[in-house]
Amino acid sequence: MSIDSITFNDKGYLTKNIQSQFASRIHEIMQSSQDSSEESWTYIYKNSLEQKDLSFLTPANEIEKSFKSCFADFCDNKFSFFFRRLSNEVKENVASSEASIIAYNFCNSEEFKELIANLTGRRIGKTDLFYINRFDKGHFLNTHTDSGNNVGVALNITQNWDPNFGGLTHILDQDRKKVVDTLTPGFAELFLFDTSEKQVPHFVSMVTANQKSRRMSVIARYGKA
Repeated sequence: MSIDSITFNDKGYLTKNIQSQFASRIHEIMQSSQDSSEESWTYIYKNSLEQKDLSFLTPANEIEKSFKSCFADFCDNKFSFFFRRLSNEVKENVASSEASIIAYNFCNSEEFKELIANLTGRRIGKTDLFYINRFDKGHFLNTHTDSGNNVGVALNITQNWDPNFGGLTHILDQDRKKVVDTLTPGFAELFLFDTSEKQVPHFVSMVTANQKSRRMSVIARYGKA
């Protein structure tokens, strides 16, 4: 086993910058995501009552109401989130997105899956979850672990992110009381996490200001080959 795979299987997660291998393809995903129309980005949220995707055409007062319910749960330390996403799924009143197609094909390419296999020491199968997320001002994802049967990835496609504005991924200890690692969004930073054998509690801190370069990541979970 490689040093990377030993680290992954010991800690349950690993970070690696893969710009040297895939710079042009990741830049294409980033640019295409930035160019995607607002109509193709949904608002996905979860509170203590429901999880739902809202289209961009949803009335503003309904979106605001959904955000406030999520934020109330956030303040009560209940699992909740609110952010934007691009999906390759067909949804009513949601425009199609070239970015999601490009990113999905990249995530399922043999070159990328081989890289994940080498970094984790796992056999990598098909994606069983995929989307591109975007955290705007006020968006957050509080403490959770990701369930699955193999490996999950978050590939950052953000350039020049200022950590003063939040959007950081914080890894917690198993008691969820102490931050043991912090990952700052950076172009082509790959965060790999175990979804089957170890639990890795983590959260994305609330974004406090909008920047020209949006805080975006490609999210995928893989089954076993």
